[in-house]
Formats: sequence, C-alpha cells, structure tokens
Amino acid sequence: MMVTSPDLQQVLRVLSDTDKYPAQHPSDARLMLAHGLPEALPLFGEEQHQYQKDIVDLTEKVLDELLQACTEASLNSAAVIQECEAQLANCKADHDNAVSVTAAARGESKEKIAAHVLAKKQLVGFEAEQELVGQNHNEVATQLSELQAKKQNADEIVKALEDNQVGTSPADVSLANLVTEYLQSVKAEKALIAAVPGVLKCQPSERRGFDALAFETIKEVVCQSANALSTEVATAAKEERYAEAEALGAWAVADVERDKLNKLSDARAEAQRNLQQAEAAEAAAVHAAASQVEAVRKAVADQTAAEEKVTELKQQILEAFERLKSPKEPVALESPVKDVEQPVAMEVEAPTEIAEVPAESVAVPMEGVEATTMET
Repeated sequence: MMVTSPDLQQVLRVLSDTDKYPAQHPSDARLMLAHGLPEALPLFGEEQHQYQKDIVDLTEKVLDELLQACTEASLNSAAVIQECEAQLANCKADHDNAVSVTAAARGESKEKIAAHVLAKKQLVGFEAEQELVGQNHNEVATQLSELQAKKQNADEIVKALEDNQVGTSPADVSLANLVTEYLQSVKAEKALIAAVPGVLKCQPSERRGFDALAFETIKEVVCQSANALSTEVATAAKEERYAEAEALGAWAVADVERDKLNKLSDARAEAQRNLQQAEAAEAAAVHAAASQVEAVRKAVADQTAAEEKVTELKQQILEAFERLKSPKEPVALESPVKDVEQPVAMEVEAPTEIAEVPAESVAVPMEGVEATTMET
C-alpha cells in the first residue's frame, strides 16, 4: 500500500526541486527517488523489503547532503559578505580620497582660471600702455628728425653765406630762394626777406651800406636760428632717448606678461586635465562602491535564503522524513451510533370473551416493552 501524507508531500517537493535545492546527485536520480519513495516507506506493522530500505536510506542520505550543501552555502555567503564589506570599506575610502582629490583639483583649477583671467586683463593694460608709449616715442622721434632736418638746412645756409657764395649763376639763384624760404619759415621781418635776392646778387666787394648791413643781418638771423635749432635738437634728442627707453621698458614688461600669461594658460589647461581625471576617478569610485553595495545586498540575500533552507530542512523536512520512517499505529475510529427511540409501554385490554384461559395470571414479556398482566 502506498503512503500518502502532508509529510511525504514536503519531502517529495524538496527532492523534486533541483533548482532551489541543488546537490551533487543528478536530477534524474532524485526524481527517481521521489517516484519510488511513496512505495518504499513503511506502514505501521508491515515489514519492508530490502530494496525499500535502500530507497529510504538513499533518500535520507540525499536529504542530509542537501542540508550540508545549504549549510555550506550559508557559511560561504557569510564569508562573501565579509569580503564584500571589506571591499566596500576600501571603495568608500577610495571614494573619500577621490572626493578630496577632486575638491583640491577643482580649487586649483579655479585659482588657475582666476590667475589667467587677471594676467590677461593686466596684459591688455600693459599692451595698451606699450602702444601709447610707442606712439609717444614715434612722435618724439619724428619731431627730432624734423628738427635735425631744419638744423642741417640752417647749417648749410650758414656755410654758404660764410663762404660768400653769391652771383648770377643758377646756384646763386637757388641759394637766394633757399634763404628766402628759410627766413619765411622762421618768420623773419618782411623787409629783410624782400632784401635777400638783391643782397645775394651782389659780390662781397660791391656790398655797401644797406646791402652789407642786410647781408650781415641775414647771416645773423640764420646763425641765431641754427643755434636755437641746435638747442632744440639736443633737447629733442634727450627726450627721444627717454621715450625710447620708456618704450623698451613697456615692451619688456608686456613681453614678460605675455610669457606669464602663456605659462598660466598651460597651468590652467593642466589643472583642467587634472580636474577631469579626478572627476573620472571619483565617478569610478562611486560606481565601484555602488557595485559593492549591490554585492553585499546579494550576498545577504543569498545567506538569508540559505539559512531559510537550512531551517526548513532541519525543522520541517527532516522531521517529516523521520515521521515517515517510523509511522505510528493508526488510531481506530469509532463507528457512529444513531440514537434509537425507546419503545413506549402499551396496555392491551383482553377481549370480553376468551375461551379456555388459565385461571392464573400470565405475564407476557416483550422486547423493549414492559410486561402487562392479563386476567381472565
């Protein structure tokens, strides 16, 4: 006779569920055990055949191995939890360090950017100053060149007058024109300017009175102008040297600032690269920490599931199997008895005429009915 009970159903469920309760035995072998176990379990008072005992013993061995496997899985999960928690602590430390590095890199990047902006602004000012100083130097140098040209012209006129180069030749006419233009440029008296052509046409020996006086006056005016130009040229030359020195200084300062700005540009770019690397490291640390958190959760879930299976095997399955191995004597059930209505005593009257009835009273017993005394 085949055993059927809730205990058996629990044992068969564990044997058949090879996914939830994996073990070293092949799934086909466990399914065969589950198929044969109901016929192999003993009934109370019945003797088992050896093959039935073998099936029961093998089933018990499989259940013990399942318990051992679940216990080992629980212990392994605990070890995995410890390892994951240690790795998580390392990941958190790496993350904290990455956050610090990122903050430092971000601060350095801000400093480099601010320094670069300031240096660029200063360079704009220095370059503007350099341009102004350069323009001033150009103006002073131009003025010096103009004064030097005037001085050279005046010196040439003075030399020509001193050499007394006069006459009717075209060169003399050119000299007269040159002197006239020069006197006009220095705003000499108009009468003196008007006398120039006539005075210069005369030979030195022919100059008398007004011509001689006019010639000396012309020469004196030109010499005085040349001397004044010499002073102006000297002053302008000194100013030009100062302007040149200032321009060179402004150029040097601007050039230094340009080098500084280039270096700050390189430093800013390097700080940006360091910041990007630090941010990437921080993101990787966050990802690693999140992965370890998930690993810890999974390990805890695996340990919980393994412990639940261990508890189920110990407290339910193995106890149920023990009950199946040692069945108790079945309890006899009493048959249900229906209530029977008790018969009611009845009095029976004798007929008025009865033939040959004994004189003594006769008691007539009835099953379930009280006896009635009948008299003749």
